[in-house]
Amino acid sequence: MIIGHSEGSDVVAKLGVINNNITNIGYWSGSGNTQFYDFTLLIRKDVIEGKLTEEEGIQKIDSILKQFKEIKQKPESTTDFWEDNSYRRWNYFSEPPIDNLLKIEIPIFVAIGSKDQAVPVESAYLIPIEFIRQKKEKLTFKVYPALDHGFERELENGEFEDHWNDVFQDFLNWVNSNSTE
Repeated sequence: MIIGHSEGSDVVAKLGVINNNITNIGYWSGSGNTQFYDFTLLIRKDVIEGKLTEEEGIQKIDSILKQFKEIKQKPESTTDFWEDNSYRRWNYFSEPPIDNLLKIEIPIFVAIGSKDQAVPVESAYLIPIEFIRQKKEKLTFKVYPALDHGFERELENGEFEDHWNDVFQDFLNWVNSNSTE
């Protein structure tokens, strides 16, 4: 069994395709889409929430699309950077995880917080939609209400309540009920 969280979820999606020794996958706080798409979706959410004007949103997305094009023109560059990561890193993380998840034949447990600020929950919903569309059955998809990217809940006093262990326990219970051995 393996668990990947955030960018690690993309890694376990790939490992699930190439490593036959894995029995169960925990795919946590990950998107179904390429990270490139999620950046544009987060900007659109800011526009909808009134944090940006339509014009500002369009300008930001146009700028990001230009950046993505540059990354894809230099996909192996380790000397060019965007958002503190090399173009090579961005290039390899531009593969949509759903492409790999759909190839996996073992049980997958997807967990995401409804208030995830790094991965739009809307993007994660692509996973169960595509599994249904492709008539794939070995998926458990769970949205945790009011939890953020690290499975924490913000309290009224501004402090955070950690629910990481709750998600982990849900995963372990799920693994025990989905053992492939």
